[in-house]
Amino acid sequence: MGTDGDWGGQITKQLECSLHPDASVRRPAEGFLASQELRPHFSLILLQLVASDSAAGHLRQAAAVYLKNVTKRLWEDFPEPDRLGIKSSIVDVLLRANPIVRKQLSEVLALAAAVEYPERWPDLAPSLVHNLTSAYSRSPPDWSSCQGILETLDALFERYRFQYRSDPLFLEIKYSLTHVHDPLLCFYQTTSASVLKGSMGTTELFIALEGVRLATSIFYSLSWQDIPEQIENNLQEWCKLYLCFLQFSCEPVERSASPTEPTVIENIQVLIVDIMEMFVTKYDEEIRPVLEEFVSAIWNLLVQRGTQSRYDELVTTGIRFLSAVCKGPYFELFARPETLQQICERLVLPNVEIRDEDRELFEDSPLDYVRREIEKSDTGSRRRSACELLSGLCVHFESSVTEAMSNYVASMLQEYSADNAKNWKLKDAAIYIVTALAWRSGTQAGGATSTSTLVNVVEFFSSQNFT
Repeated sequence: MGTDGDWGGQITKQLECSLHPDASVRRPAEGFLASQELRPHFSLILLQLVASDSAAGHLRQAAAVYLKNVTKRLWEDFPEPDRLGIKSSIVDVLLRANPIVRKQLSEVLALAAAVEYPERWPDLAPSLVHNLTSAYSRSPPDWSSCQGILETLDALFERYRFQYRSDPLFLEIKYSLTHVHDPLLCFYQTTSASVLKGSMGTTELFIALEGVRLATSIFYSLSWQDIPEQIENNLQEWCKLYLCFLQFSCEPVERSASPTEPTVIENIQVLIVDIMEMFVTKYDEEIRPVLEEFVSAIWNLLVQRGTQSRYDELVTTGIRFLSAVCKGPYFELFARPETLQQICERLVLPNVEIRDEDRELFEDSPLDYVRREIEKSDTGSRRRSACELLSGLCVHFESSVTEAMSNYVASMLQEYSADNAKNWKLKDAAIYIVTALAWRSGTQAGGATSTSTLVNVVEFFSSQNFT
C-alpha cells in the first residue's frame, strides 16, 4: 500500500475541506477529490487513511464513505494494482475499525466482491471464515471481531436474494457454502449456548445477539435461491436453534427496550419467521417434520405480544407465515373448529382494529397511510396482515370462518349503534372484516372481480356504510 506522502497529505487536507459547512471551501475540495479518483493509488490512500490510528475519527469515517462511493461507481475502472491492494488489505483494516467505519468498509468489500468474487477473489470467503473461527474460539471470545466479520459476510451474500437464477449464481453459492456453512453453524451453536445460558455480561450479550441476528440473515441469503445440500443435511440442527430463539426472552434486553423500536431479539425472531415462511412456500417437504412445532411456537409468540408499535414487524411477519401455512398443503393444521376460533379471536380481531398510532399516521401523513393500508407497500400493517390471514383461512374453511366472524361483526355493529361516537373504531374494523371475508379475486387497479357467495356485500354496505 505504498503511496506518495505529499499527495496523500494533500488528499487528507482536501477531504477535511470537503466536510466544511462553507460551500466556497467545500466545493473546490470536492472537485479536487473527484479529479483524482482514477489516479493510481488514490483508493489506497483512502484505505490507508481509514486504517491510520493517528487520523481523527471524523476523517477516517469520511475516507471510508468516500471509498465506498467511489467503489460503487468506478471499481472496474480502478488501476489493477489498486484493486489488488484493496483486496489484500481490506479485511485486516475492517477488523481493526470501529463499528461505524466497519459498516462502510463492509459495503466496500461487498461492492468489490460483486465483481471479483469468487473467480478473481477466491481467498475472500476462506479468509473471513478463518478470522471468524479464530475470534469466537478465543477465551473469552472476541465478539466485536465476530460482529465485523458477520456484517461483511451478510453484505456479501445479501445480493443472492435479488439475483436471477442462473448456473453461475448457483456455482457461486455452492462455493460460498463449501467454505461458510460449517463454521457458521458452529458459531451459531457456540454463541447460542452462551446466550441461552444467561451468564454473559450485558455488553457482551448485546454484541453476541447481534452476531446471531447476522448469522440468521446469512442463512436466509444462502438458502433463498434453493435449499443447498449442506443446509438440508443440517436442517434439524438449524431448526432446533431457531425454535430456542423463538421462545427466548432476556431481562437485560427487555430493560433497555424502546416502546417503538424492536429489540435485537425481536429482529432475530422476525428473520426466523421469514425463513420459515420461505420454507413453507418453497421447500415444504423439507420443513414438514418440524412445521407443527414452528406453527405452535410462532402462534405463542404472536398471542403474547401487545399492540405496541415495537412488535409491528414481528406480528405482521408472523401472521404472514400463518397465512402461508393455511393456504398451502398443510392447511389441516388449522382444521379444528377451536383452532379457527382462537385465530379469529386472538389474532384477527385484536389486529384489525385501528390503533392510536394508525390514526396519528393518517392525520400526519395520509399518503403514507394509504400506501401502507391500501396500496400494499413493502412496509405492511397489522390490520392488512390480519385481513390477509382471514382471506387465507377462507380458502379451505370458508363456511366456518365466515360464520364465526359474522357473529363478531354483528356484535361490533350493535356496540357501534349503542354509542357511535365512542365505538366508531368497531364499525371501521367490521368493514375491514367483511371486505376480507367477501374478497375472492381481483386486481389492485380494478378491484374485486369475484366475491364470496356467503357474504351479501351489497346489503351490508347499503345498510351500514351509507346510512
